[in-house]
Amino acid sequence: MGQPAPSSRLSGTSAECYPWDTRTPGFLVSGGAMNRRALFFAFASAFIAISSFAGASFAGPNAYGFLHFHTNDSIIYTADDVASYEGFGYASCEPTANCPGPEDACIAELLGMPASSGIGGETAVFWLVAVFPSGCPRISGAQFGITWPESHHLNLVDWGTCGDFELPTAGWPTEPNSGVAVTWTEAQTEYAVPIYWFAAYAYDTIARVSLTPFPDESVPLLADDSIPSVLDAIALQDCGVFGLNGGYGFNPFPGSIDPQDEIGSCCLPDGTCRAMGELECRNSEGTFLGANVPCSPNCFTPVAPMSWGKVKSNFRGEPDGDR
Repeated sequence: MGQPAPSSRLSGTSAECYPWDTRTPGFLVSGGAMNRRALFFAFASAFIAISSFAGASFAGPNAYGFLHFHTNDSIIYTADDVASYEGFGYASCEPTANCPGPEDACIAELLGMPASSGIGGETAVFWLVAVFPSGCPRISGAQFGITWPESHHLNLVDWGTCGDFELPTAGWPTEPNSGVAVTWTEAQTEYAVPIYWFAAYAYDTIARVSLTPFPDESVPLLADDSIPSVLDAIALQDCGVFGLNGGYGFNPFPGSIDPQDEIGSCCLPDGTCRAMGELECRNSEGTFLGANVPCSPNCFTPVAPMSWGKVKSNFRGEPDGDR
C-alpha cells in the first residue's frame, strides 16, 4: 500500500500539545535543552522506579479515570500533520471550579468519539486519552503498554507523545507488550487528557489494539504532581480497545455495557465500514459481514448510479443527459 516508514519519537523536545513550562514541582530548571533532557530522564526514571514498589496506599486525584481510544475518520494521516495530532484536544472538557465533574457537553463529546475506524484498510489516526467522569484530575505522568493478537496483522505507521517527554521500552510500539512512560512538566487538569497518538492500518485481517501494563507492572498507571507522586492504578477493565478494518472497539464508561459478542463488520451505503451489531447494521441499510471478518477487501466503495442515457452520452462524448 506504499505506507510511510515508521518513525520513532524518543523525544528531547516538548510536544505541541501544551505550552512548555520550565518549572517542574520540586525542581527549578535553568535554560538549555540538556538540562531539560537530564531532568526529564531523572523524573521519568524515578517514575518507573517508584511504580515498581508503590502500593495502593490511598487514592490520588487520578483514581477515577478511564483510558479510552478515540478516532476521527475525517482526519487523513500525513507525515506533515504530526503537530496537529500532538495537539488533539477537547474544547468542552476544560477544568471546572471546585471540581463538580465535567459538563454534560464534555460527556456527550467523549461518548460520541468512536473507538473503531470506519475507513477499512486505510491508515487511521487514533489517540489514547485519559477520561474522568468525576473528580479533580492532575496528571503529570502516565505509564502503559499496548498489545494485539498475533493473528491480527497490525501495521503501525507512525506515533508520538502528547506529553512533554516520553521514555519507551525497546520495540515500542511495534512489538506487542512494549511500553512507554509519558511525562508533563505541568499537571494536566482537563477531564479528557490526550496521552499518545498512533497511525496504523490492517489490510487482510481485523485488528484490535488493547492496553497492557508497562513491562513488569500489573496495571497501567497515572501519576499526579505531588512529591513523591501518588500513582493511581487504572484497572484493565477500565481501559478501552481500538478496532481497525472491522475490528471491534469499545470504551468503558460508567453505565456502559460491552456488547462484544454481538459485534461484527458492517459495510455502510456511504462506503465506510464499522464494527456494530447486525440489527444496527441492517437498520442503517448496510451489509453485515459477520464477526471477525475484515472490512477490507470485503467492503467496496459504492458506484454512483448512472442511467443508460448518461452511459451513452459519456461514450459518445456528448453533454450529460438522460436520453
